[in-house]
Amino acid sequence: MAEVKRKAPANTFTVLVGNKVDSLEERCTTSDEAAYKAKEWGAMYAEVSAKTGENINNFFTKIARKLIEREFLTPQAEEVSDNVD
Repeated sequence: MAEVKRKAPANTFTVLVGNKVDSLEERCTTSDEAAYKAKEWGAMYAEVSAKTGENINNFFTKIARKLIEREFLTPQAEEVSDNVD
């Protein structure tokens, strides 16, 4: 993440996405661990299922809203880190 922060444009926001929300036995980390890491990085966090599509639409809607907010509403919006529920 340090390299991303160093090389990415200043207005870039990061997103940590956990997959396999539909298959707990295949997970490599817990929701709490992933949410903690996202907070540590200042990143948005979402859990999705590529297999079932669970939370995919919500995730992309949240990203779209964040981009609109950042570009059109408030210059400080990029500092806000929202989790996708």
